[in-house]
Amino acid sequence: MADTDDPTQASNPRSGAQATSQDEVINVGASAWRSQVLRQARRLREELSEVPAAMRDATSEAVAVEAEDRIGQAEALAHAEHKNPFVTFRDWWTGNAVETAWDDLQTAREKLLLFEPSDQVRAQLPTLQRRLARASPDPAHDPRLSRLRAIAESSGELSADQRAQVAAAHQHVTATANDHTPARLFRNDLLLWTVGLAVLSLVVASIESHGFRYVLIGAVAGMLTTAVAWRSLTQLSGPYSVSTAQATLKISAGAASALLGVVLVRSGVISGLSVSGSAAYGYAIVFGFSQQAFTQAVDGAAKRLGGS
Repeated sequence: MADTDDPTQASNPRSGAQATSQDEVINVGASAWRSQVLRQARRLREELSEVPAAMRDATSEAVAVEAEDRIGQAEALAHAEHKNPFVTFRDWWTGNAVETAWDDLQTAREKLLLFEPSDQVRAQLPTLQRRLARASPDPAHDPRLSRLRAIAESSGELSADQRAQVAAAHQHVTATANDHTPARLFRNDLLLWTVGLAVLSLVVASIESHGFRYVLIGAVAGMLTTAVAWRSLTQLSGPYSVSTAQATLKISAGAASALLGVVLVRSGVISGLSVSGSAAYGYAIVFGFSQQAFTQAVDGAAKRLGGS
């Protein structure tokens, strides 16, 4: 979720007090993105607390307050619980909560870069340089990269201008390289296809003799295909689980392929084959596994999305 190689006590936005360990565990386990937000917020709070008091003048103290406020906002979103299932689903589908929390954490990181100890800022530059190089259309001539290299090679205390350049580079990377919108839209498209195929399969199965058996056999075949190919599915570093959407599509496509295959054989559209007795179940298994040929295109699109 966050840009580091990724609070000992996270503030509880519901009560304004420090969250108890039990409350924190419950909220951390609520979903993957909430766990990521709270873990990163904890890291940022630890960094903030480690800045020596002697380094905080009036200006840096104001920036620190802004950073802490952003961290608190991200934690509040991660702890938020909606009783309305529609609101919960809307936030999950649109990514409103996770994207806002992400923006709060990145802004807090940029604020920290403005007053953290110079050595600590320089320690983050190699990672920032790599990410900026990946996001740049021409890394060899990118002025931002040149400035970061010069800052990394410098010694002594960083100037306010150097810190501002590092923060600006971080902001640029966040805005360009960490846009999760394509991943969210891709995940949503896969889920729509999954639901569509599942509904279609159930409708056809309801009017086809032994249709639900073929659907079940195809779904199991799709599940087995998913288990075998799980390690090759795309694992994105962001908050959206594209691999899970790929897996559910394979299961739904397996069910649809098995049922459609049996229907086509039984109708005589596929010549040279006949359905008699248990042979239909064999066709269902074969066609259920054949969904892999169709979903490979989806797997390829997911790999391109992940840059692999």
